[in-house]
Amino acid sequence: MEIYIPHGGASGSYYTVRSLADLKRILGGIPSCEIQITIWKNHTQSEFESDEAEAFLSELKWIYTHTDEVMYCSVLKNRNWSESYQNNSDKYAKDVKEWGS
Repeated sequence: MEIYIPHGGASGSYYTVRSLADLKRILGGIPSCEIQITIWKNHTQSEFESDEAEAFLSELKWIYTHTDEVMYCSVLKNRNWSESYQNNSDKYAKDVKEWGS
């Protein structure tokens, strides 16, 4: 997984994630409200450190055409209010509870 913080002054950081608990632990330590997360399936840390990694690390086109191998999530302007959540908070109760545990 790569985590990139826009306007953070650094390149991306790479992590191995094997569970949602791993992901929650890593994200919990990030103070930014803007974040880009890219998760690759079945890639190893050594692949990201190789010269060949550039082909799939920097190309959003590659990411968009290989959806079976990668997930990309970007929050470039975080909001602290959602009309959907405000009007239907019960719909999200299970997800909120799981994230908080």
